[in-house]
Amino acid sequence: MRILILISFICLQFSGYAQTFVLSGKITDSKNNPLSFATVLVKGTTIGTNSNVDGFYTLRLKPGQYEIIFQYVGYKRESKVLNLDADKSFNAVLQSDNYQLKEVQITAGEDPAYAVIRQAIKKRKTYLNQVNSYTCRAYIKGLQRLNQIPKNLGKLLKITTGENPLDSSLLGVIYLSESESKYHYRKPDDEKEIMYSSKVSGDNKAFSFNQLSDMKFNFYENLVKIDGLSDRPFISPINENAFFSYRYKLLGTTFEDGKMINKIEVTPKRKTDPCFHGTIYIMENNWRIHSVDMYLTKDAKEEI
Repeated sequence: MRILILISFICLQFSGYAQTFVLSGKITDSKNNPLSFATVLVKGTTIGTNSNVDGFYTLRLKPGQYEIIFQYVGYKRESKVLNLDADKSFNAVLQSDNYQLKEVQITAGEDPAYAVIRQAIKKRKTYLNQVNSYTCRAYIKGLQRLNQIPKNLGKLLKITTGENPLDSSLLGVIYLSESESKYHYRKPDDEKEIMYSSKVSGDNKAFSFNQLSDMKFNFYENLVKIDGLSDRPFISPINENAFFSYRYKLLGTTFEDGKMINKIEVTPKRKTDPCFHGTIYIMENNWRIHSVDMYLTKDAKEEI
């Protein structure tokens, strides 16, 4: 049985209890496919939300004019100035980001991604220790989706029960959780979380995160520990010894607000190493992590 788990969270700051209006709509790509868990932000603030699994979003704001930013990993960020004097609907269409492979000189067969990763590794400790404390409002949404039912499982149930109860009606979202909380953190390990609301639906067959304190994934750490998923930590793509565990490939570059962003494919060297698959986006010159789009497979945690 294959289960796809998506987790999305965003730090928020909500408006007060004065008169408010609702801004709502749907976020899709250019082919009208919904973008699940896309980010919606009010520019210059920490007010925002996420779209749901079908791409719909809702944001409650005080009356006024706002520049609303819509963004999704791998897509061009879009912004729209809206005057909110009543409930309003706005649908955003995001275009796939066009990452161009820049002209580079490849020395001794090494992909140019390795030079970018080396710079990111050098800056890792600086960014890891840059923030000593923070407070934020958090919205977390966790989703478990059943995409495929193995044929062997159906045959086994047919033998034991005399019938095959598995069909396509079982596919789709099987678990959904949402929560809102306020989180306080101060180094080294002083933390406090106040839960405002939590909603869970469906049958959880894997794991779930309902608190920000359970999912402080920091890729600036050498090892990324994910409690509830594996007893052994996972190796960050910018771990100080990452080249022993990962292969890298530069997929291209793009510009956002005048800053160049490198799109790099990340692949484990060995199947059973506790490593991530996917894409890491690193900014040129300051070598910060811009965003990540990564996943784990069962092979990465088989030794637990």
